[in-house]
Amino acid sequence: MSLATRCGQCGTVFRVVEDQLKVSEGWVRCGRCEAVFNALESLFDLDQEAPPPWPGAAEEQAPQVPTAAPPAVPAWAGEPPRSAAVSPLEPPPFAPSDMPDDGLPASARLDHRPLLHEPDDDALHGDPRFEPTHVPQDDAYGELDEPPLPPRSAALPLRESRPDVPPAPPRPPASVPDPAPAMRAPAAAPAAAAASSPHFVRQADQAARWRRPGVRTALAVAAALLALLLAGQMAVRWRDTLAVRWPESAPMLRALCGMAGCAVEPLRRVDSLAVDSSGLVKLEGTGNHYQFSVALRNHDRVPVMVPALELTLTDAQGQVVSRKVMQAAEMGSTRSTLPAGAAMNLRGVLAAGDRKLSGYTVEIFYP
Repeated sequence: MSLATRCGQCGTVFRVVEDQLKVSEGWVRCGRCEAVFNALESLFDLDQEAPPPWPGAAEEQAPQVPTAAPPAVPAWAGEPPRSAAVSPLEPPPFAPSDMPDDGLPASARLDHRPLLHEPDDDALHGDPRFEPTHVPQDDAYGELDEPPLPPRSAALPLRESRPDVPPAPPRPPASVPDPAPAMRAPAAAPAAAAASSPHFVRQADQAARWRRPGVRTALAVAAALLALLLAGQMAVRWRDTLAVRWPESAPMLRALCGMAGCAVEPLRRVDSLAVDSSGLVKLEGTGNHYQFSVALRNHDRVPVMVPALELTLTDAQGQVVSRKVMQAAEMGSTRSTLPAGAAMNLRGVLAAGDRKLSGYTVEIFYP
């Protein structure tokens, strides 16, 4: 079900999400005119229902009905009757030369004679009592004695006292938005509609996009590839431990190291090794030569690599005479690993020259 609503301000139809309407209590903001309105008032199903009619479009298309003008009332109808003691005022005479020349011909000028006949003196000084009499229609109104107006083409332009002002350029007619294109706007420009939609609508669209079957399949394949890559990295990182714990995996680990540029070696656990005994003895009849011997033991449950030895020789005052690093191969051993719980004895001959040795220190380490 795809819900939609119509903006009551501009008539734009856009989709909404039911969960987001519950959060915002039905209030949304139009992405076109930025008007805030209640979407529940015009909510409909976009797949099954037609959009509700927009009241604004009917108001714009309704023609204006002309109204009849009120009937004209003659000026004399509202005047009170004149008193007999008061004489009517007459305008002072004026000379025709005082009138400004309007530039019209004499035939186009109007005859300004009075429209109504002046009342007789007998009517003013008659019986004060009101006696209704029938006045003929022809006697109540005068006749207009006006020449016909000239045609519009023959009329002369009137002179104006204002200075000539150039006319303003015509403005382009204001474009009225068509409701039909407004309804097609979300389908024609989805990117623009998505950018102008509210934040909660964009979040709902993104969540729906991640739930598509194609997207989920691609994510599953990517997750499987990343899991294999992570397993390969872990196998390279702990290759020595895996080869010791599961010896059957050693060939596969060697093949993997051939591609990664590494090597499978015995475990290096110097904490599992200990020096059981050691000695430095001068050999008689060989000049100033000494024999050094050491016994190593592996206390771990798995085989470990045979370590190297650092031998420090000192004199009678405790001063360092010489420091030497010795490998197991230099001391007559061909083994590279020390089995679990096993011991190893190493011996080597040292030449001290003219220096006398009285002490030594031995340490084991992995280079």
